[in-house]
Amino acid sequence: MLTYQLSADQSLAWQCGQADRLTEAICEQLHEADCEEDVVVLLDDGSIVCTLVGEALLMAAFTFLQMLQGEVARMQALHPEREGELARATALIVHGQVLPSADDPATGQVLSSDLQTTYSVNGTCSCQAGQHGRDCKHQHAWKLYLYIQGKVEGQTPPVMDAAPPMPPLPEAPASVNVRVTISGREVQWTLRDSDEARLAVRLEALLQRYPMPEPPSVPQRSGQGQETGICPLHQVVMKLNNKNGKPWFSHKTPDGWCKGK
Repeated sequence: MLTYQLSADQSLAWQCGQADRLTEAICEQLHEADCEEDVVVLLDDGSIVCTLVGEALLMAAFTFLQMLQGEVARMQALHPEREGELARATALIVHGQVLPSADDPATGQVLSSDLQTTYSVNGTCSCQAGQHGRDCKHQHAWKLYLYIQGKVEGQTPPVMDAAPPMPPLPEAPASVNVRVTISGREVQWTLRDSDEARLAVRLEALLQRYPMPEPPSVPQRSGQGQETGICPLHQVVMKLNNKNGKPWFSHKTPDGWCKGK
């Protein structure tokens, strides 16, 4: 089996709906070369889009990222005034900062660009702009995510000769799970990215945001209560007092104040 890798321009054209034209051109080249082997057609990033088996064309379903790239390119061509808006929304999605809420899939959880704040998006956004009734990049990113997800789930790959579609390829080459403590509760946080180095930076930022809780310090007991703050008579913590430069420990009892003597 041979492979045929498309150029960057051909890959973009394929994702923008020109697959039939490109397939015909590839078939003509193979026919002129008297090629009788099966051929796998790849995008410029190495992902499989179809397989030519004799006269049959087996199309592979688009992955989420492939669909995103193609649809955004199409939208930007049709609406050049939205190029910046679409680019910002796409960047949040590609970097794994847009995910549906685990409790309510209709609500989006969008991580801010500085990786410090997670905004809830469902019609409105919890960010400052959203609270003032203005559109924001978090809302644009969540709407784009839902649109692409619907396109991926609803696609019916064109198949010739009733050939089965190729299975989708994995979408997240790099991911990590970490448990952090937030407001006294242990939470499992999943990070996904297409780049391991960028994922490591995001993980480090998350761990710095939620450091390990320090264990409570326990005063050490000794025979001298005044040195440790532990009363040797009642075995309780005493309060440090200071007057005129003279420190002493004491604690209150039903009979009055005790200095550990």
